[in-house]
Amino acid sequence: MKLKYSRLLAIISAGIIFFGAIFFGVGIIAELVQKNREKHCTYKLTATVLDNEPGGSDSNALYPVYYYSYLGKEYNVKSDTGSYPAKFDVGEEVEMYIDPDDLKRFYVPADNTLKIISMVFKIIGGVIAALGLLIPMIIARIKYKKNANSNEEIIYVSNQEPNPYRGYYRENDSNPDEDYISTVEEYNRYEK
Repeated sequence: MKLKYSRLLAIISAGIIFFGAIFFGVGIIAELVQKNREKHCTYKLTATVLDNEPGGSDSNALYPVYYYSYLGKEYNVKSDTGSYPAKFDVGEEVEMYIDPDDLKRFYVPADNTLKIISMVFKIIGGVIAALGLLIPMIIARIKYKKNANSNEEIIYVSNQEPNPYRGYYRENDSNPDEDYISTVEEYNRYEK
């Protein structure tokens, strides 16, 4: 069973929109993670960057390791977002907010990597989804123009009912049998 062209186009369009929605969703999740950190991390302190560790064997990103003390105890925490080049220099002091209930949960306002990731994914997702909506419209427009340039399209040019055996008649025509229009080409010729 063959799929009709319009059905195939609808499936492809839906797939592109779905793919864009996935990207947009990842951006939304990254934004929610950042907002959740900002909501729970309420205790402000100053932390020192101890090191910028590489993320892995296939990544050039450097992840800052922070040192801070809270209620007389010292903590080292590694950021879960990295960048290249490193966002902070070793020994640099940064403002940090920690969660008093979970001392390993924190955020650094000066490190906007997660916000940038969120924004990039949402923009890419929005563009892809928009393409998924626009592609069928563009193809339909191209197809319409192609049909308009051929002799296959029949035009309705009057308020009269169409004759199923002939074509359509010109408006205000006294003798429809002589002045019959059946194609775009004939219509254009009549209009000149």
